Amino acid sequence: PNSLPMTRAGLQEEFNEIDRGHNGKVSFSEFQHDFERFENVDAKKAADIRLMFKAFDPNKDGELTLDEYVSGMNRGVLFQHNTSALRKQKEL
Repeated sequence: PNSLPMTRAGLQEEFNEIDRGHNGKVSFSEFQHDFERFENVDAKKAADIRLMFKAFDPNKDGELTLDEYVSGMNRGVLFQHNTSALRKQKEL
């Protein structure tokens, strides 16, 4: 989450780092853990991370594939500072 490599190769490298289980998929726990490496995650931030994960996971299977991760990053979901629109769209 600090300086992100936005090329597919760079995003794949980052995805592989987040995928601690090395199963080719990123769980919500792994996704949140990546943020916790760089900053304190309070309740509000955890809710925002959950919304972001849901936005990255269009098939709602609870895991991110590399393609879903790359697509989410390319849409700029990670960089949206105002999550109110996402909150309205997602069921918490």
